[in-house]
Amino acid sequence: MAGMTKREEIIQAAAELFASVGYRATSYAAIAEKLGMHRNALQHYIPSKPKLAHEVAWAPFKNGAFLAPDVSPAGGAATRGTAAVLSIVRHVGALYVSDVAARASMRLMEERAIIPADLPVPFRPWLGPIAGHLREAIDDGDVDSDVDVDDLAWRIVSSFAGARLVGEMLDEIDAFPEKALRTTEDLLRAHRPQG
Repeated sequence: MAGMTKREEIIQAAAELFASVGYRATSYAAIAEKLGMHRNALQHYIPSKPKLAHEVAWAPFKNGAFLAPDVSPAGGAATRGTAAVLSIVRHVGALYVSDVAARASMRLMEERAIIPADLPVPFRPWLGPIAGHLREAIDDGDVDSDVDVDDLAWRIVSSFAGARLVGEMLDEIDAFPEKALRTTEDLLRAHRPQG
């Protein structure tokens, strides 16, 4: 964890534990042991487990890693329409596989009922931007003008979430980003203008 502040090291270690065993099974003692610290020293940086869960869950949103709708996830020029939707799906899928903090954030959001902290609501941050890009796709002639963009955005996000869950349950998480992308392409293709 070279180059990280002590606080960043704590958040990284917590993310690794939250991602692998969940909130309930992650203890301050386990995080401290992972870092070679005393538990009291750990609490000096982040005073409680709910606060730590808050920090880990929000991190991918605050740093723009999960979704930055005004720019392309790859950091290049902004995309729009169906290209932007596919870019979001591609980016978040790859991030989920490669970044333990992204996996920890998702797991914590899913466990929110047992965590006494303000956490992001799973999937909600993607619905508005995807619906906005679908409106652009209608303007561009790539999506039928009769499409309910809010409904289609919901179905795209839910297909992504389903692909992630199936990938995890079948221990095929590396296949998930491609499966989610292909499913999104199929959904977009099904809503192209006829004729």
